[in-house]
Amino acid sequence: MTYQEALTSLTRLITSYPEIRRVGSLEELQELRDQISESLFHFGDTYAFIRANSERAESNYKMCIEENKVFRRKQLEGKKGSVTVADSEAILDCREKLEEMHTKNEQYYLAQNLILRVDQVLNSLSSRLKLNSRHE
Repeated sequence: MTYQEALTSLTRLITSYPEIRRVGSLEELQELRDQISESLFHFGDTYAFIRANSERAESNYKMCIEENKVFRRKQLEGKKGSVTVADSEAILDCREKLEEMHTKNEQYYLAQNLILRVDQVLNSLSSRLKLNSRHE
């Protein structure tokens, strides 16, 4: 399940919660909770790949800078201020990797935030189920 599919599925389920909370039965609350949990389960692999891609992009960016520093320092060796210039040029050489890292991090933070928000709804459902089961 892609991030967009998970977002669509979970949004549809969660938007039904206010009505179920207002007039629904324990069975409907439990069914909603189960469906939300199942959607999160199916999103799990995608979330893992999104996180790994984010970490990989950061690693690639850092490696690009280090490799370019070595290359630039050798290129400018013996010139005054060469280390500073080489380091600055190395960072400029890796702009594409930086943009890729930002994109991958954004995807990761969106996915992470989706899971956190859905967990809050699941906690609310659990609390409501516990309260209602005590009153019956």
